[in-house]
Amino acid sequence: MSNMKMLKFLSFSLLFMSYGIFAQEPQTTEYQDWVGICADVQGQERCEIQQVLNMENEQGNTRLLRATVSKLDNQLIMQLLLPLGLDVRPGVVMQVDEGVEFGAPFLTCVQEGCLVAVPLDDNRLTAFRSGSVVKVGFRPFNTDQTLVVELSLMGFTRASQTVK
Repeated sequence: MSNMKMLKFLSFSLLFMSYGIFAQEPQTTEYQDWVGICADVQGQERCEIQQVLNMENEQGNTRLLRATVSKLDNQLIMQLLLPLGLDVRPGVVMQVDEGVEFGAPFLTCVQEGCLVAVPLDDNRLTAFRSGSVVKVGFRPFNTDQTLVVELSLMGFTRASQTVK
């Protein structure tokens, strides 16, 4: 899959999730720590799942990471939206439970944050469905220290089966 195709897909997905390009209110379903969101998009039902991690600061809650799983050409893709102000050169590193670490590059940064896309091939999807947590590591700009956040995989198996 080309980076340009992935970037167009992510841009559309961001609009879908952030601004609601749909004829009616989306339907949401909770799957433990994941939320399924289905809506009619241009006459076709589209369903994605997501999990949002927030952190508390002086201004209240701030989104730290939003993970969304969508489908593109019959392939599940996990999109990560991380905050601005990161060192994008090393990308992110991910690990399911105590499995093998893998990296993913940042594709771009937009007003909402910086985007990463991770295709969930059969091996990765199996690991996600049988795991309990995905660790995501990234670095704030101008530091060598990697921050690690954890996405829960509770409910991921059932939720991922609803993506279309």
